[in-house]
Amino acid sequence: MEKKHSVLIVDDEPANIQVLSHALGDEYKLFAATNGPDAIEAAVKHLPDIILLDIIMPEMDGYEVVAALKSSDTTKNIPVIFLTAKDGPENESLGLEHGADDYIFKPFSRGLLLQRVKMHLAFGRF
Repeated sequence: MEKKHSVLIVDDEPANIQVLSHALGDEYKLFAATNGPDAIEAAVKHLPDIILLDIIMPEMDGYEVVAALKSSDTTKNIPVIFLTAKDGPENESLGLEHGADDYIFKPFSRGLLLQRVKMHLAFGRF
C-alpha cells in the first residue's frame, strides 16, 4: 500500500481547518495547528510533505511562520502554500517574496487546491 503524503494545515479559524480537512482528508494524512508557534512545532515534529498556511493570524502571522520554516535546515525544503483571504496581485507577490512556494486566495476552489498540492508534491523531495 502506498504511503499517503502529509499536509499541515495552519489557520487560526477552526472552521477553515474543518473545510480543508474535508477537502483533503481522503487523499492526505492531515495535521493541524491554529497558531504560528504550534505550526513551527508541528512542522518539526511531523515533517509534513506540504504546508497550507494562513497569513492573518494573531501572535505570529504567516509571514513570520514561513520565515522561520525557511530558515531552519529541518523544514526549509517543505513547500509552503499561503491560503489566505489577502487577495490581489500585490499581496500574492508579497507572499511569494516572503518565501511561500505558492499562493491561493480564499474562498478557494477544491479542484484548484488539489491540483496545486499535487503539483508541489510532484516537484518536491520525493
